[in-house]
Amino acid sequence: MTTDAEVRNRLASALPGIAVLAGRPDFDWSRVPAPGRKLVTTDHDIGQALYGAGADKVAIADLGAVLAALDAPTVDDRITAIGKACRKLDRVETVPQAAAPAPALDIDPLGCPPARDAEADDPGPPVYDDGLPYRALGYNRRRYYFIRRAGGQIVDLASRDLKEIACLMELAPADFWQQRYPGGRGGFDGTAAANALIAEAHAVGIYDPDRIRGRGAWWDEGRAVLHLGNGMIVDGVPTGIMAHRSYFLYEQAQACPVHLAEPLSAAEARKLFDICKLARWDDPGLAPLFAGFLVVAPVCGAMPWRAHGWLTGEAGSGKTWVMERIARVVIGTIALRVSSKTTEAGVRHHLGSDGRPVVFDEAETQNQRDRERVQLILDLARQASSEDAAPIVKGTQSGRAQAFNIRSSFLFSSINLALQQAADESRTLVFSLQGRGNLSEEGALAAAEQFAVLQRLVTDTLTPEWCGGLLARTLSLMGVIRANALTFARAVAERSGSQRHGDTLGGVLAGFHSLFSSKTLTIDEARTFLDRSWARRAGELDEATDQDRALDHLLEQMVRVQPGSGAAFDRPISSLIAAAAGGVPDLAGKLTGDAVDGVFPDVAEMHLIHLGLRVDRSAGMLWVARKHSRMAAIFQDTPWASAWETQLGRVNGAVKITPKPVRFGSLVKRAVGVPLSEILKPDQ
Repeated sequence: MTTDAEVRNRLASALPGIAVLAGRPDFDWSRVPAPGRKLVTTDHDIGQALYGAGADKVAIADLGAVLAALDAPTVDDRITAIGKACRKLDRVETVPQAAAPAPALDIDPLGCPPARDAEADDPGPPVYDDGLPYRALGYNRRRYYFIRRAGGQIVDLASRDLKEIACLMELAPADFWQQRYPGGRGGFDGTAAANALIAEAHAVGIYDPDRIRGRGAWWDEGRAVLHLGNGMIVDGVPTGIMAHRSYFLYEQAQACPVHLAEPLSAAEARKLFDICKLARWDDPGLAPLFAGFLVVAPVCGAMPWRAHGWLTGEAGSGKTWVMERIARVVIGTIALRVSSKTTEAGVRHHLGSDGRPVVFDEAETQNQRDRERVQLILDLARQASSEDAAPIVKGTQSGRAQAFNIRSSFLFSSINLALQQAADESRTLVFSLQGRGNLSEEGALAAAEQFAVLQRLVTDTLTPEWCGGLLARTLSLMGVIRANALTFARAVAERSGSQRHGDTLGGVLAGFHSLFSSKTLTIDEARTFLDRSWARRAGELDEATDQDRALDHLLEQMVRVQPGSGAAFDRPISSLIAAAAGGVPDLAGKLTGDAVDGVFPDVAEMHLIHLGLRVDRSAGMLWVARKHSRMAAIFQDTPWASAWETQLGRVNGAVKITPKPVRFGSLVKRAVGVPLSEILKPDQ
């Protein structure tokens, strides 16, 4: 809504959620976000300016009627009354079009805005008054938020602090307040200052901390932004933090010493792939994926989806060398580097609102405490993948909630791979290096020669100038990379049947493609790209589901078998199930005999019953007792400890819960049914 300055404060307080702007025909209305906005004006010239900026519909209202509507008891009643006072303003086609037209609007005056995605969720243009040493950001529950231009950081003040000179000096020098709100004896009028600050904050609206963007790369209304803490690079142009106009809030922070150079040509950029090809991967197809990951990791905050990587290999495989001499150098100093005993809380608090990659070296899990610590960090990485993931909310000692929106790609490095949950595997690319243990003398010599070539190429190529040029190239192609990431994600999802798999690979493939081309791909071109043998293998989904993992965990558990008078021995539950079912299927699907691994059916059935398991040959099912203590013990300290019944019920063809109780020896319980065909599979 636009109106004259004298009634702005009254309208803003009476109509929360509506941006009230001091209207004038020469205002740059192209800055008003078009989709979903409520555009009502009290001035014909301003209405035509809105049309010139690309508005589809503009309503005009009589200012007297608008002010009279403010006497209605509720906000809804006020908006309804104003809506009745509105009429559509006809477009005058002779009005010149704005130099930078905004997208066409499709709105109902003062109606509800349509649903918008996170990237377009912009409630209105920020209010800039370059004559003030601070800027109001809004309010929430008797707290008021400002940013001081000199310091560039957000100041949070309680209402009781707004008339204290010591607090106000966080926003402006003392003489500013004394001159603007003079008081007796050379002091200042604290009440007047507080009143003005509260009015300014209320004019902006409710403060949204999700607007804060820390250091790192961001995609901001079609612009590639690199926030370095003490300055910004916007579409390749150095820009002061307070000079950048955006809905998002960029704060001054500790400087990231990032070196940018002239963007590399494709011929120079592809050298990264040449380097990655020389590493001794378990699968040569990992080389382009590793190169693509290194391209997009430094700009992870600007990506629509953030994949994670895990570099692993046995001792002597060159894992540490690849991590230190290639990964760290290419990702650069913008990364948060941690190692060993780092905790989730430490990473979360250190990142804050940054959109920076995290390089985690020596992420080993040698004991249960380490496994729990690393799993918490993986949980954090899981939340960081999605652009629109819900924030992590933590309580504080002061009783206030603190929200964290992590926007980082993580690169882990360790000898032992600590991915245990399907949700983490689906977001993480595993880069596995070959060991040297099985190499022949000739093979070891060839590996040494290959490594010497790799060392020379790394030394000659990965200079600060080259790495700065690669980052500059990536930023200049940010729009293309984002578009290609979505296209590749769609193509991979079509082949694998998993959108998650497509999202994880999409950005990495787009990063790899940017080393060779600046072209925006069509879906058919992306499909053709995936026909390459290495890309086809990468696009295949070979990860097990959570329900299959839970079933495998059950079948692998060892049970002490006492076969009557003989000596006791250990056998997996899978062998007991096979014995109770009459044997293991051969290639023709026929059972091979009674005893399996020395266990006969009667002995197997007895031991299974004690575990809460029963083989029903006639129904072709394994019944698993629900709420059984032995089953609970088997799944204790696993990802399925509290949901093993649910996961087993998701196995292909399973019965989630029996309509009638099933007998397990002397116990009668409801059960989950798992098809024996999913357990006793023929030899391949």
